[in-house]
Amino acid sequence: MIRPGPRALLRSLEAIAREAQTKVRYETIARPRGVRAEDSIARGGLCTVRGETMIVCDATLPTIDKVVVIAEALDALGVQLLALPPILRARLRTKLERASLSGRSAGASASLRG
Repeated sequence: MIRPGPRALLRSLEAIAREAQTKVRYETIARPRGVRAEDSIARGGLCTVRGETMIVCDATLPTIDKVVVIAEALDALGVQLLALPPILRARLRTKLERASLSGRSAGASASLRG
């Protein structure tokens, strides 16, 4: 069986965000010199700009970290990620759990159960 990669997960989450009428914006987030994007605390998340709620994600992050940032933001919005195909949902749940255990993210897996 072919497993979908991080890019497929990212595209699926971007589509879910569009369906939820939430814009996903990729920006380079400034960090101290010498700090890699994947080691940075500032990775993105929900924000409101001029009254519009959107998801901002650091454009320099590896794709799988972008997946985690967007999934966490969608979860915070109360968006059910059950719309993802089961194989994508299972893979994303695994990635979120690993990220949570490493201290890089928190609790976005609640909406993935089902």
